[in-house]
Amino acid sequence: MALPLDRRPLISQGWARALLLLLTYIAVSLGLGSLTDVFTINRGIDFTVSEDPALNDPSMQLWLIASFFAAIGCVWLFGKYIDREKPGLLPWKRSSIHPDGTIGFLLGLALICSGSLILFFTGHLQWTGIAFSLPDLLISFLLLISIAVGEEWVFRGYVLRNLLQSFNPIIALGASAILFTIVHSSNPDVHPIALANIFLAGVITGLGYIHTRNLWFPVLFHFSWNFFQGPVLGFPVSGLAARSALVLETRGRPIVTGGNFGFEASVWCTVLLLLSLLLWYYLRPRAGRR
Repeated sequence: MALPLDRRPLISQGWARALLLLLTYIAVSLGLGSLTDVFTINRGIDFTVSEDPALNDPSMQLWLIASFFAAIGCVWLFGKYIDREKPGLLPWKRSSIHPDGTIGFLLGLALICSGSLILFFTGHLQWTGIAFSLPDLLISFLLLISIAVGEEWVFRGYVLRNLLQSFNPIIALGASAILFTIVHSSNPDVHPIALANIFLAGVITGLGYIHTRNLWFPVLFHFSWNFFQGPVLGFPVSGLAARSALVLETRGRPIVTGGNFGFEASVWCTVLLLLSLLLWYYLRPRAGRR
């Protein structure tokens, strides 16, 4: 049954809507970042980003918050005026927090903890102290949940969802993961292994969306991955240092430890992500599609 003219997407090609949204989101996010810099400079606040960018830098925090609102605003506007969807068609299902969200959260936690233990037992990592601060942990929690919601809403909730209307699932999944990787390619201390792992993480979160058709799995996987990697265990998060509950010290080559980018730049991360995809492949036929 054909949709009424006023309910048909303003742009018919799903891939074109996805690309336009992504470009708009990047432009708005960068624009808001510039405005926050002007605002803070005029207020006399020192918002100079240090040589080692950190989640705790006021400039970085404000930019991340601005990017969250850019993501939510752009997806909402595109959904309403370009896709012409009802709000209820956005990819959230309250009934799927469990098991979808639970599985995503536990998978992110398991991968980070497994990687940390591998580095610990191979002599590449040790924790030298505890620096627990509840205010710092709460701020990091809010920032990282905002990052997870904003980025997943853009890349899986809109970009991948629209690419699936133009291409078969494999092409749509690969294209969305590539776009996700490109957007993160300017992060501090990024290198090819980090980019490969970001691509693999984009594939895993994309598979979670394709399989469940909601965002709980990718959002909570993304959040737990970042939160336990940085504010809890002490790794940098995608090149951003974070005040953490545990003081971490790494030894050895960055290709093994992840270096200043964090565990997601380690070859052990590559191994664990590939194993997760293999596990997904073997379990998928039993789980079936919904």
